[in-house]
Amino acid sequence: MLAKPKGKAKAAKVAKAPAAPPVPTVTVPKVLADMALPAEVSDPAVPRAQTDLAKLTRTLSTHDFASEQDKALARYDLPPDKRYSYAIDHNLWVTEASRFERYVGLISNRLLTCWKGSVPPIRIVIDGHAEPMAFAHDSGVIRLSVGLLNEAENTDALAFTVAHEIAHVLYEHQAKRSRLKSTIERGFGALSSLIIIGRELQIESGSNKLDIRFRSEFGSTGLLLSGYSIQSLSNDAIVPFRRAGQEFEADRLAYDLVNCAKFSASGADAAVLLLGKAEQPDLRALAFAARLGAAYLTSQVVKTKDDDDLGSKLMALAAGWAINQTLDGVVKTLAAELAKAMGGEKRAAKLADYVKKSYAARADAMPLADTRLSELRQDPYWISLVQSAKRASAIDEQARSALLTVPVGQPLPDLSAAQTFSAGTIVDPRLPVSYAQYSGSRYAAGDFATQRQALKAGSRLKWGYRDLLIDAGKADYAARDVAALQATLGVGRERLGNVPELLPLDVRVALLRDDAEGAEKLAATCLEKGGDGLYAQCALPMGYDPACNPRTEGGKARLQQAVAARSTGKLLDLPALINLAQQSSPFLRCTGVTAATNATS
Repeated sequence: MLAKPKGKAKAAKVAKAPAAPPVPTVTVPKVLADMALPAEVSDPAVPRAQTDLAKLTRTLSTHDFASEQDKALARYDLPPDKRYSYAIDHNLWVTEASRFERYVGLISNRLLTCWKGSVPPIRIVIDGHAEPMAFAHDSGVIRLSVGLLNEAENTDALAFTVAHEIAHVLYEHQAKRSRLKSTIERGFGALSSLIIIGRELQIESGSNKLDIRFRSEFGSTGLLLSGYSIQSLSNDAIVPFRRAGQEFEADRLAYDLVNCAKFSASGADAAVLLLGKAEQPDLRALAFAARLGAAYLTSQVVKTKDDDDLGSKLMALAAGWAINQTLDGVVKTLAAELAKAMGGEKRAAKLADYVKKSYAARADAMPLADTRLSELRQDPYWISLVQSAKRASAIDEQARSALLTVPVGQPLPDLSAAQTFSAGTIVDPRLPVSYAQYSGSRYAAGDFATQRQALKAGSRLKWGYRDLLIDAGKADYAARDVAALQATLGVGRERLGNVPELLPLDVRVALLRDDAEGAEKLAATCLEKGGDGLYAQCALPMGYDPACNPRTEGGKARLQQAVAARSTGKLLDLPALINLAQQSSPFLRCTGVTAATNATS
């Protein structure tokens, strides 16, 4: 832990620090004039029966979409533009592509003229990933990646893609998946807790109350791996199978919207194939969870008596191999089934079947000559943005692969290593993530002044996302610059309001002000509002575990309250208490005593 600053001496030291060299930045071409949409086409497809569009419009003619979306936006108590806050808070790689964004907006508006019911609030943003990606969030935010826009065949195919994502918003698909995910996690969490509760639960009767807590404070290997595996099972396997049915539903409604808005429906075929590619889930996280689960199951199946117990070790190796092979086979089977269910070919066949049943004729004419979309992609501004997106995506993939392929039991790789960010040698002011990656390369080189400069510049961009803001604040703290840290916190509160994830920066402000009691009280708030994971982030700069060893009376009282609520408040809500980072976390692991009761009494 760094020593605390000493007032004036700190200011003098900061003043003498050498100026950082300028951050190398790409030259951004000027933004050209907006382009209009192609003319409406006369499509021979005539409805034979009631389509999804007509049925859904009647059903949802007075539906309050904002009410459902407000649940996803409720945490942003201060910012007026809550969908902007949502994109910032979820660390989306939103990029400045205003000309393309407005073109997509024109497509969206034309599609929504066909929706005669209550119009849902929607905000379309351009995501900076170079791979095709498309996602409709429960907040009404729709993101389309640079890679998807760069691969769309023409405006008609792009219109189908946008209509597909609008259909997800109309059906409120993401909100339904979130509820399913929560149900699965709570159900499996309760079962996992009950299975291991006999070993982990510790009940003691005090002078005037019954004290219930876990021996290892929710941090045992069994609890950790059970919770992480449950989360991965719901996120990466069960929920995607539910999503596959939703994709078919959205494809059908998208076809109706495109027809009604007089885009050529023949663009649907290419769009469905691209969406099948863009919406494939990445199952590497599930494979990682399977490896963790296999290691834990092996340790439970075979117990070695001592280091010289060769027989048990051989049995453990054999059991480990068998369990790994079994779980690996399960993951591969899931991956194959998901690829088949979510793939464009199966979806195209199902869509063709829907069109045949619902329409008297299919539009066979090719789309009108569509020079607009190709002209947009020939724009020097867009070409240079695509190049920056490819650089950033390559670095991100390298880091993600390093994390998800680490052997069980080995420490997580140091992503600040020079080779991880070898390509991050230049930033793009349209793409905030490039600043984070460049700061990584500077950190690896030991150039902390330039690292901080890059973080601060990136966090001040319009789309400077939450983690970039937090990293900039940490750099301010490392420089012992309380004024700069407060300014960074101000930007965060202006964009996000009082979200709990900003609390670790509040702790750092208290430490720079030598306010130990304030820091401990904030750590208690972190535990209450964000659980063990956020508490660990808040306690890290303090250099000690305040819940186990509080150093102030005021902090002690607040921490007692927070830990007591933690120990009993969500006994069976296991996933809410699981954080993968706890594998190496030293916090809330009070030796010989339990936090907040014995340790602080």
